[in-house]
Amino acid sequence: MSWKNKDAHGSHAVATSVEITENDLVGIGSDGLLDLACAVTGSSQIALGFAPLKDYAINERVAVVTSGKVAGVTDDLGGALVKGTYYYLSESDAGKITATKPSTAGDLVQQVGVAISTTELLIDIGPAFVYAATGKLT
Repeated sequence: MSWKNKDAHGSHAVATSVEITENDLVGIGSDGLLDLACAVTGSSQIALGFAPLKDYAINERVAVVTSGKVAGVTDDLGGALVKGTYYYLSESDAGKITATKPSTAGDLVQQVGVAISTTELLIDIGPAFVYAATGKLT
Protein backbone atom coordinates (compact mmCIF):
# COMPACT_ATOMS: atom_id res chain seq x y z
CA MET A 1 0.00 0.00 0.00
CA SER A 2 1.39 3.41 -0.90
CA TRP A 3 1.43 6.15 1.70
CA LYS A 4 -0.78 8.77 0.09
CA ASN A 5 -0.90 10.85 3.27
CA LYS A 6 2.88 11.13 3.52
CA ASP A 7 2.60 14.72 4.69
CA ALA A 8 0.41 13.83 7.68
CA HIS A 9 2.06 14.05 11.09
CA GLY A 10 1.26 13.50 14.74
CA SER A 11 -0.16 9.99 14.51
CA HIS A 12 -1.29 8.07 17.59
CA ALA A 13 -2.32 4.36 17.40
CA VAL A 14 -5.57 3.58 19.24
CA ALA A 15 -8.04 0.67 18.92
CA THR A 16 -11.51 1.43 17.55
CA SER A 17 -14.94 0.60 19.01
CA VAL A 18 -16.76 1.00 15.66
CA GLU A 19 -16.07 0.45 11.97
CA ILE A 20 -14.28 3.49 10.59
CA THR A 21 -13.99 4.55 6.96
CA GLU A 22 -10.80 6.02 5.50
CA ASN A 23 -10.44 9.73 6.39
CA ASP A 24 -13.24 9.72 8.97
CA LEU A 25 -12.86 12.13 11.88
CA VAL A 26 -12.46 10.24 15.14
CA GLY A 27 -12.35 10.96 18.85
CA ILE A 28 -11.81 9.01 22.06
CA GLY A 29 -15.00 7.59 23.59
CA SER A 30 -15.72 7.08 27.30
CA ASP A 31 -14.41 3.50 26.94
CA GLY A 32 -10.99 4.82 25.83
CA LEU A 33 -11.46 3.50 22.28
CA LEU A 34 -11.87 5.44 19.05
CA ASP A 35 -15.35 6.43 17.98
CA LEU A 36 -16.65 8.55 15.11
CA ALA A 37 -16.52 12.25 15.94
CA CYS A 38 -19.98 13.79 15.93
CA ALA A 39 -21.35 17.31 16.45
CA VAL A 40 -24.95 16.30 17.30
CA THR A 41 -26.39 17.08 20.74
CA GLY A 42 -26.69 13.99 22.93
CA SER A 43 -24.25 11.92 20.91
CA SER A 44 -21.48 14.46 20.45
CA GLN A 45 -17.86 13.29 20.29
CA ILE A 46 -15.05 15.83 19.99
CA ALA A 47 -12.72 15.25 17.02
CA LEU A 48 -9.14 14.28 17.79
CA GLY A 49 -7.94 13.59 14.24
CA PHE A 50 -8.40 11.65 11.01
CA ALA A 51 -8.21 7.90 10.33
CA PRO A 52 -6.03 7.72 7.18
CA LEU A 53 -5.12 5.18 4.51
CA LYS A 54 -7.89 2.57 4.71
CA ASP A 55 -11.11 1.37 6.34
CA TYR A 56 -10.83 -0.10 9.85
CA ALA A 57 -12.72 -2.93 11.59
CA ILE A 58 -13.86 -2.90 15.22
CA ASN A 59 -10.90 -3.35 17.63
CA GLU A 60 -8.37 -2.63 14.87
CA ARG A 61 -5.64 -0.15 15.81
CA VAL A 62 -5.80 3.15 13.94
CA ALA A 63 -2.93 5.61 13.54
CA VAL A 64 -4.90 8.81 14.13
CA VAL A 65 -3.43 11.77 12.23
CA THR A 66 -3.65 15.05 14.12
CA SER A 67 -1.56 17.43 12.01
CA GLY A 68 -0.21 17.93 8.50
CA LYS A 69 -2.44 17.31 5.52
CA VAL A 70 -4.76 14.48 4.62
CA ALA A 71 -5.52 13.48 1.02
CA GLY A 72 -8.61 11.93 -0.57
CA VAL A 73 -11.04 13.92 1.59
CA THR A 74 -14.63 14.73 0.60
CA ASP A 75 -17.34 16.68 2.41
CA ASP A 76 -20.29 15.13 4.25
CA LEU A 77 -22.22 14.91 0.96
CA GLY A 78 -19.34 13.13 -0.82
CA GLY A 79 -18.48 16.25 -2.81
CA ALA A 80 -15.18 17.92 -3.61
CA LEU A 81 -13.68 20.39 -1.18
CA VAL A 82 -13.51 24.10 -2.00
CA LYS A 83 -9.95 25.42 -1.87
CA GLY A 84 -9.48 28.01 0.88
CA THR A 85 -12.68 27.01 2.72
CA TYR A 86 -12.61 26.11 6.41
CA TYR A 87 -14.29 22.84 7.35
CA TYR A 88 -16.05 21.75 10.54
CA LEU A 89 -17.12 18.54 12.21
CA SER A 90 -20.43 17.63 10.54
CA GLU A 91 -23.68 17.78 12.50
CA SER A 92 -25.46 15.61 9.91
CA ASP A 93 -23.00 12.73 9.35
CA ALA A 94 -20.75 11.32 12.10
CA GLY A 95 -17.08 11.22 11.17
CA LYS A 96 -17.46 13.61 8.23
CA ILE A 97 -16.60 17.25 7.55
CA THR A 98 -18.75 20.12 6.31
CA ALA A 99 -18.21 23.69 5.16
CA THR A 100 -21.39 24.66 7.03
CA LYS A 101 -20.73 25.64 10.64
CA PRO A 102 -23.16 23.72 12.91
CA SER A 103 -25.92 26.03 14.15
CA THR A 104 -28.37 23.83 16.05
CA ALA A 105 -28.63 24.64 19.77
CA GLY A 106 -26.54 22.19 21.80
CA ASP A 107 -24.45 20.91 18.88
CA LEU A 108 -20.66 21.03 18.91
CA VAL A 109 -18.87 23.53 16.69
CA GLN A 110 -15.33 22.41 15.92
CA GLN A 111 -13.15 23.61 13.05
CA VAL A 112 -11.03 20.74 11.72
CA GLY A 113 -9.09 22.15 8.78
CA VAL A 114 -8.88 24.21 5.61
CA ALA A 115 -9.03 22.86 2.05
CA ILE A 116 -5.79 23.34 0.13
CA SER A 117 -7.18 21.60 -2.98
CA THR A 118 -10.40 19.85 -3.99
CA THR A 119 -9.20 16.64 -2.29
CA GLU A 120 -6.70 17.74 0.39
CA LEU A 121 -7.29 19.22 3.81
CA LEU A 122 -4.67 20.95 5.92
CA ILE A 123 -5.50 19.67 9.39
CA ASP A 124 -6.22 22.44 11.90
CA ILE A 125 -8.31 20.88 14.66
CA GLY A 126 -9.53 23.57 16.98
CA PRO A 127 -11.32 23.45 20.32
CA ALA A 128 -14.94 22.36 20.41
CA PHE A 129 -17.65 24.78 21.53
CA VAL A 130 -21.33 24.17 22.22
CA TYR A 131 -23.74 26.20 20.09
CA ALA A 132 -26.20 27.81 22.54
CA ALA A 133 -29.89 28.43 21.92
CA THR A 134 -29.08 32.16 21.86
CA GLY A 135 -26.97 31.67 18.73
CA LYS A 136 -23.73 32.17 20.66
CA LEU A 137 -20.88 29.76 21.26
CA THR A 138 -20.30 28.70 24.87
